[in-house]
Amino acid sequence: AVFDRARSIWGYSSIHRFFTQSQRLAMAARDNGCTFPRCDAPIHQCQSHHITDYADGGPTAIDNDCLLCAFHHREFTPMGWTATMIHGTPPWIPPPWIDPDQTPRRNTIHDPAPDPVGV
Repeated sequence: AVFDRARSIWGYSSIHRFFTQSQRLAMAARDNGCTFPRCDAPIHQCQSHHITDYADGGPTAIDNDCLLCAFHHREFTPMGWTATMIHGTPPWIPPPWIDPDQTPRRNTIHDPAPDPVGV
């Protein structure tokens, strides 16, 4: 595990294809559920996904993974979407027929609610 100056997990990797329990816990803490835009599937319904496929040399590391529900894990490729990693979060890039600019979109459904006392 590699930590940044703020003691946040910066990297955690494995030489194996399957994510470890520790990696899945880190993903769960970061993603809070399916990362596909507008999907409300909770953590317990999600699978680990290599952003760059393991077969293509993608590492089994938290900076190359995200959580996806079973439906989006099967269907994102036929639907024309791709994932990326930007500043430690996994947004999705829509196909050009949905967004000609292909602006990355992050699922915000699982974001924590703002603290009403601090608002």
